[in-house]
Amino acid sequence: MRAQLKSGWLRNGWFYIILTGVLFGTLGLCTKFLTTRGLDPFTCAVVPFCITALIALVIRPRNSGRVPWIEGIAMGAVNAAGPALMFNVGFSRLPASVVTLILALGPVFTALTAHFVFHDDRFTRIKGLGLALSLTGVGLLAGFPSGGERPGYALALTLAGAALSGSSLVWVKRLANLYQPKFLLAPMMTGAALLSVVVATVIGYAPWVVEISLPQWALMAVMGIGGLVTFFSSLKANELNPASRAGLMGYLVPIVGVTGGALVFAEPITLGLLAGGALVIAGVALVGITRRQIASPGTLTDPS
Repeated sequence: MRAQLKSGWLRNGWFYIILTGVLFGTLGLCTKFLTTRGLDPFTCAVVPFCITALIALVIRPRNSGRVPWIEGIAMGAVNAAGPALMFNVGFSRLPASVVTLILALGPVFTALTAHFVFHDDRFTRIKGLGLALSLTGVGLLAGFPSGGERPGYALALTLAGAALSGSSLVWVKRLANLYQPKFLLAPMMTGAALLSVVVATVIGYAPWVVEISLPQWALMAVMGIGGLVTFFSSLKANELNPASRAGLMGYLVPIVGVTGGALVFAEPITLGLLAGGALVIAGVALVGITRRQIASPGTLTDPS
């Protein structure tokens, strides 16, 4: 009976949606913790991604036939490393509650992208209203006291990261329908590690030139292991759920972020934060509930 129950949970798409959302929010709080202790946001991405990639390469399936290395590496760079680097800048200069609320905008950008990729998932007026509500909420969040330098720059990067993450989710969904997550994990994490190392090196924050304490190394190692579980869970969520439902994992991220921000970092929960957050969540929900399920692997729009 216990074995059957465990097997049922592991085949349940909602389990992976919940797990992914909670883990993403928790990893964000860990990044916030490190940046408040003086570590730069780029190192906070490079080290965990490298650890995740190393573990994924060691445990990857052998003799598994064709592995989508090119597609997986590109997907890891676009859907994992790119957004993470932008989000980390946000965590370093903005309250965790604000950053995680903006992260919840991902499904809105997924819907926008699906309009151009799938002929049966158009962006309607109701979805447009949801987008307007969400962006109005972001405008209210922009007035939330940050206490950091150049908050507008950090807010713009965080919003860009949400756009990149949400729009590329359509691509993740298609690959997750073509390949099992265990075959995608190593290529994806390799791509994320490569891009993060390149970016950090170019701007002067490579791990070998940054002073990192032993406790910081330890926490980033835990984040690397957690990242492996998170991205595997995300791939499973996209494999077992339609894209519209898989995007619901984004709803849990701000719950973790706002709660953790208040409890761990003593961030104030103001009327502006609640109003902005409510508009963001309402807009995302409006987009989500009006979306049609994307066919598996999807019906592409005729480019002609």
